[in-house]
Amino acid sequence: MTIMISNQSGHSGLRLFIGLILVMILILFFGQMANWTTVSMSSTSFERRATCRDILNTMVVGKWLKKPHSKEEISQINKFLHAVREHLFLPYSLEREDKLCGNVTFEELNWRMHDLHWFRALCNPDGDTPCCYNNRCVAKDADDCYCDSCYDMRQPIHAELATWSPSTYDCQMTTFTSAEDVCHLLSNVTLYIIGDSLLRHVYVSLLTLIRSDTIYGPLLQYTSPGVVQMCNGDFLHLPMCVNHIDRDTWACDRTVRLKFFEYVRSSQSNLTLAAISELMTTPNSLVLVGIGIHDNFNSTSILNDLVFPMVKIASHSKWPRIVWSATHSFGIMKSPRIVSQNIENVIHFNEKIKAALRGSGIPIFDTFQLTNGTMSFDGVHYGKGVNDVKAQIFLNYIMEERELGHLENDV
Repeated sequence: MTIMISNQSGHSGLRLFIGLILVMILILFFGQMANWTTVSMSSTSFERRATCRDILNTMVVGKWLKKPHSKEEISQINKFLHAVREHLFLPYSLEREDKLCGNVTFEELNWRMHDLHWFRALCNPDGDTPCCYNNRCVAKDADDCYCDSCYDMRQPIHAELATWSPSTYDCQMTTFTSAEDVCHLLSNVTLYIIGDSLLRHVYVSLLTLIRSDTIYGPLLQYTSPGVVQMCNGDFLHLPMCVNHIDRDTWACDRTVRLKFFEYVRSSQSNLTLAAISELMTTPNSLVLVGIGIHDNFNSTSILNDLVFPMVKIASHSKWPRIVWSATHSFGIMKSPRIVSQNIENVIHFNEKIKAALRGSGIPIFDTFQLTNGTMSFDGVHYGKGVNDVKAQIFLNYIMEERELGHLENDV
């Protein structure tokens, strides 16, 4: 007997076979994607990316992807930049009347009660001569304003208008968006953040997220409504608002301790080391610490007074788990006259600290590449866009510590 199979039946079988293959591929793809985008919020496990490790080295390498934005978002950024520059007695355009720029500052404005040597003169990005070329503002398109001595305010990316995308495919950032999720992650954790204003900004972003369901956010609980309104968002970083930050708090129904110590110099190392030492008997304690700029990146004093004693503490005690925060990249507004704080010295300083910490068990949170090419509001500090990403990456690191069993789930 001969069995005849019609062409139609053969085609149907082939389509079914191809369909099954596609379904299997989709199942495998979405199953793999779940490994690196999903946080298990059970009380005993934090299962996520099985293949993604060493968060502090992988998530800080990537690029900023511009995203659609509204006129209102641009308006809010410009409003803040105007307020900052007004406080610093800087012209909003950052341009000198004589059109000199690049390797000069605003010494002709020193009579306005501020040391303007801290800021590089640039060119008005909205003016007729927006490109600083050979130390003079000239009319060049943004695409033509690239050279070793060129500075162009049109080029830095506003992190508030972009999304950070790590380069490692299977180490994408899990974004915590609710106080509930952050509180679950940080349950029974004590976190001390110690350092200068760069660390304070990260602390503010963390506390803002933890208190996202409150009116006062990172401010002291009984701050007046007027101050809460005045110090909203990036305006919190203005001097009149800094003193209203809550620097010592129990959060998440008193299951999380969060404290900031503004110790900014190596001469205060005894205070920093004392704060670290008081956590040696506190399980689930972490310290994020970093200084540099107020010592003009003198690695010798910082190594001898702080880093080496800190390594000794870490070698003798399980707690606290210490993370060193490297200095980030500065913006193009940073003055060319403060040679000890130029970009080359920052890089050299970071490398010296990294070498000293190699093999110590103290990881380094290095956001230099993450901040390079982004807009700084004063040449040194960054706004909410950058600091929120720093905070999110640090939370991803804590989640990794949970996954690896370095933090205890029940204390």
